[in-house]
Amino acid sequence: MTPLARKLLIVFALLGLGASVAATYVHYNLIHYPDYSSFCDINATVSCKAAYLSQYGSIAGVPVAVGGIVFFGWVLLMLWGATGKSRIRDSAPAYIFAGSTLALAVVLYLAYASFFVLKEVCPLCVATYIAVFPRDGAAPSAGTTAAAATVSMPSAPLTAEQQGELERWWAMQPLSANFPYANEGAKVLVVEFADFQCPHCKQMYLAYKPILDRLLAQHPKDLKFIFKTWPISSKCNPGVPGVNFPATCEASAAYQMGMKNGTDEKIKDWFFVHQEEISPATVKRVAADMAGVKDFDAEYQKVIGQVRTDASIGSSLGVNSTPAFFVNGKRIPGGGMPPQYFEALLDLELKKAK
Repeated sequence: MTPLARKLLIVFALLGLGASVAATYVHYNLIHYPDYSSFCDINATVSCKAAYLSQYGSIAGVPVAVGGIVFFGWVLLMLWGATGKSRIRDSAPAYIFAGSTLALAVVLYLAYASFFVLKEVCPLCVATYIAVFPRDGAAPSAGTTAAAATVSMPSAPLTAEQQGELERWWAMQPLSANFPYANEGAKVLVVEFADFQCPHCKQMYLAYKPILDRLLAQHPKDLKFIFKTWPISSKCNPGVPGVNFPATCEASAAYQMGMKNGTDEKIKDWFFVHQEEISPATVKRVAADMAGVKDFDAEYQKVIGQVRTDASIGSSLGVNSTPAFFVNGKRIPGGGMPPQYFEALLDLELKKAK
């Protein structure tokens, strides 16, 4: 870890910790004093109150902001432990990287809920989002692919130090018990569970597709990729009770319909590229145009069972958010990793299998 990277991590971890402490204080007062008005309750659209008192503001009665305190405090402790001759000096970056991928997945979900479901802007929430998103000394461009929270994301190939950290971190990841997917002769098997209406799934799809396409072309016998849907809707996925993205079950079913005539990849690509346009009506149109489906409702009843089966398998493997990636039976924690790390990981597994 370079001195500059460490300083940036400290700055954004302190920002996140301060915002999380303030958010917890505001949330506490909102619960105990109904008439409480905080400094971030500016108007009907810009307000902390709506977000904190919504179903997304707490988990089992505990404010989500408490999780922010725990996470950013942990990052600072890891950074402190990475100094001098500490035992965790070499492995701290890998631990921070792993924890940060999970934090980013949580942040993206909460941001989606705030901006698109509640249609509210919570200033303190935005401060934590900023702290979680990566920085290289300046604000990221609009096209930046989000990945490890509070971790610098260099676009260049990994250095020898970063490669070593990745290898040590990957060696510590456990194999998933009773993994049901077979390599079938391939040396490396990548399995993804995703939701077509999940914003982070779209980001990872656009970031990973060029890598997977290139490596699959270079190693057609050694690399295998399996895509499964894990729709965020209790209508077709019992693993997400009480949550319903409006057309995700229909989109997952349309993807299954496309498998019958080999148009599933085209359908998947359209859904991710045009994610903002997905609705029950557009899903039916895509199924008709690409898969030749004339009676969507009838076909839906035939394939929705497979959608539920895939979702149940994902849940049995510990999938509780999307996207979720498995490489040779090991899960990549959180919602993925920076593209260059993902490519380096696949290269590592391909070389190990020789």
